[in-house]
Amino acid sequence: MFKSFLCEMLISIIVFMIPMNKQRMYVLKFLVASGVALFLVDINRMSWMKPIFVHTNIMPNAAGYIQAIIYYGMHILIMTAIIYITVRASLVESIFVFSLAYATEHIAYCIRVLINYYTASEMADDNLILYLGIHGLVCVFGYLFMARPMTKDGHYKIDAINSVWMGIMVIFLVLVMSLISFTRGFQHIHAIYAIMACVLLLSMERSQIIASIEEEEFSERERLWEQKRMQYEISKDAMAVVNRNYHDIKHQIAAVNAMTDADRRHEALQRMEENIAIYDSVVHTENELLDTVLTEKRLACGRKHITMSCICDGKVLLFMDGLDLYTLMGNALDNAIEATEKLPENQRFVSVKIQNKVGMTLVEISNPINQELNIVEGKLHTTKKDKEAHGFGMRSMKEIVKRYDGILEYKIYRNNFVLRLIFQK
Repeated sequence: MFKSFLCEMLISIIVFMIPMNKQRMYVLKFLVASGVALFLVDINRMSWMKPIFVHTNIMPNAAGYIQAIIYYGMHILIMTAIIYITVRASLVESIFVFSLAYATEHIAYCIRVLINYYTASEMADDNLILYLGIHGLVCVFGYLFMARPMTKDGHYKIDAINSVWMGIMVIFLVLVMSLISFTRGFQHIHAIYAIMACVLLLSMERSQIIASIEEEEFSERERLWEQKRMQYEISKDAMAVVNRNYHDIKHQIAAVNAMTDADRRHEALQRMEENIAIYDSVVHTENELLDTVLTEKRLACGRKHITMSCICDGKVLLFMDGLDLYTLMGNALDNAIEATEKLPENQRFVSVKIQNKVGMTLVEISNPINQELNIVEGKLHTTKKDKEAHGFGMRSMKEIVKRYDGILEYKIYRNNFVLRLIFQK
């Protein structure tokens, strides 16, 4: 026999800790704590449990129950502690992770019980390949169906009540009912309803947490959309002021031409020169909304000594909703400007190209970089401190592009970061 309940639980715990934020030296901590746990509750269990029964004047069956409860209770405490010292989680979250792992391990155990019962043998326990196959498949199910979709930013989004309720339900279903079914001889019946109950319990927790994550993301997205809408309105008003000033300057030019005093004319021309400097930043693309965002970002570049070049045919983006276009281009240019302003002044530039190419609308924004990008599993991750808020910037860009059946891609080309948006329009 090679099976070990503690080893089964440790493997199941690892599955649910994979997407979580880890402590420093978490591998060493996990290995040391697991070794201590194996010595205490598996290898040396009979020596430390004997005194409990030497001085106990109770019936043998009751003693067996007490022994089992103490034995498995030690597992619960030790494995919760292992989770707590290995990942960056509160005690409440550690209890919840243990509960998920315990329920998952019990599903595998119940499958083994059913195979043994219907084959009238110990095949599922004695056959190493079958034993590992059952637990391996259940662990894969636990990771894909539970761990990965239930975590956000390295944490399970739960509260204390949810964690305690999950723990009580799992302990009652897995530990108490297993002990009763074992002593009463109906393990196979318990195995059937335990699998269904554990799957139902895990599914309920999954649905609740995913709904909570989606609600939080929706609220954050709504807040960001509102910010962008307000920013857009402000930018639109600013452009209106610019246009009014443009007409005022035309009248001022006429007045200067009529002046006969050379000194007054020179002074007036200087004032006009200062006033019209801003128009070097005004972009005209035949798309009013695109003009607004490009002019705003060009002015921002000017303040930060960044050269911004625009070769843009705004007509090719007229199919997009105004707020979508403003948000998409605003986020993309904000990212480029933030990356570029960290460079020496002679290296600061942002290039924007928007054109129709072979029946496709191509938007290309590039800027130089001088550091490694944080790319994990093919995905670009923010290096900003406010990761939760800024992560929504890239996510909202992807959602907008997807809404128009477009493609968002990025690459490094000759020390430049190039963001490319492609639309079949």
